[in-house]
Amino acid sequence: MENKTKTKIEALYKKIAPIQQEINELTEKEELDVQIPRLRNMVGFSLKNRYNNDKSSYARILDLIEDKNGYPWFLLECISLQSKCNPYIHLDNVLPYTNKEWWDSEVPLSGWERCSEKEYVEFKDFILRELQTQKLIRKEMRNHK
Repeated sequence: MENKTKTKIEALYKKIAPIQQEINELTEKEELDVQIPRLRNMVGFSLKNRYNNDKSSYARILDLIEDKNGYPWFLLECISLQSKCNPYIHLDNVLPYTNKEWWDSEVPLSGWERCSEKEYVEFKDFILRELQTQKLIRKEMRNHK
């Protein structure tokens, strides 16, 4: 006995296959011809963390590096003031989003938005001064109960 539902599903899959192939080809072309160059142009962007209302976390895109599988990675310089008194600078590697939902975003990284070079540099200078003076952390330690 033939399963009519199974036969219908298989027929529909045969119709879907060429459309899915075209979608895959268009997506690959978009990523290679448009998105990867767009990501390369983001090197040097200054960013601020959109979830920190106290403006205590910033980053700069230092480079775009492709791994051996061809995936693009951003190398970020991350600068933050943790617990309102502890300056922190480190490097991070982050995979930018390349799926179509992020194609038109200014910065394809969750939680980050572009900020001015001036805002980034001023915060970095503040953090570097704090690393030299330890003013905030010393004050916090003296006031600790």
